[in-house]
Amino acid sequence: MTPGDVTTDDESPQRSRRTSAVALEQALFDAIGSNDGELTFDMFYEILRHNEEGSGITREDALIMFNEMDSVEQDGTISFEEWLRTRQKHRGAIRHGVAPSMDMSFENVSCLYEAKDGSSKQVLYDISGYIPAGSFVALMGPSGAGKSTLLDILAMRKTTGTIYGSILVNGEPRTPSFLRQVAYVTQEDLFLPHMTVLEIMMYYADLRLPPGMTSGEKLECCRAIVHQMGLSERINNRAGGPLPGGNTLRGLSGGQKRRLSIACALVANPGILFLDEPTSGLDSFSALTVMETMRTLSRNGVTIICTIHQPRTTIWRLFDQL
Repeated sequence: MTPGDVTTDDESPQRSRRTSAVALEQALFDAIGSNDGELTFDMFYEILRHNEEGSGITREDALIMFNEMDSVEQDGTISFEEWLRTRQKHRGAIRHGVAPSMDMSFENVSCLYEAKDGSSKQVLYDISGYIPAGSFVALMGPSGAGKSTLLDILAMRKTTGTIYGSILVNGEPRTPSFLRQVAYVTQEDLFLPHMTVLEIMMYYADLRLPPGMTSGEKLECCRAIVHQMGLSERINNRAGGPLPGGNTLRGLSGGQKRRLSIACALVANPGILFLDEPTSGLDSFSALTVMETMRTLSRNGVTIICTIHQPRTTIWRLFDQL
């Protein structure tokens, strides 16, 4: 894969997202201008759902966003200035088009393994490519082609072998801080069976979010991500799984666990999300649901890079690049 082989949309996701955000704010400004400077929830929801910035949002999620504002009056209205201020304040929590913009380029990436008998085996040969910020990219190839190896190299997770080539993020070499700006979702969904969805999310929030954040702010962030991943109805359900003694605790389905794994990765608001075989072990419906969620995340500015093996046509069409 080379930069010349990559096809992109005429309009970048970031430009489209900025355009929709400006259009949304202008629409709200025009609406409250004819309502004595006040914004009601019905106005907010009606305008939001007709704008790309709020495409697909439910009335419940919109109400949560509206009620998060600090100065909602007793009559259920809020000034437009207060809405803009609160929208900026809660950007990281409600992920309203927010992920830090990160693109990646790599040139002549190779990986060589040395065997104990002195022989060597090369698994990657001069791989080059460019991944724009906010794009949804698939790394494809037959079994043993080195998909996961390349993914691990790009994510700075490769600890074995000799790696050659150049990898840049936003035009600069990667530094150790890169690991704090990205997230990696493995094929395995590893959760304690007795923990609920919210408890798992809060555990990850305590590990990944700044110490200065209050428990209330972390809870707000977790609830918003759970809503975004379509798990709000399962927020108090246990993860489920095998227990000692051969018993099994009923809990989330395979697709729901995979979405929970992705939700945990999103807690830190990554600029790039790496996924290793996200559809592995899932039925066709669950796989499509997970990948459609990834497509939505990429449209919110998250750069998504995943390995995938023999995707269905409906999933194939979701990718921006191969």
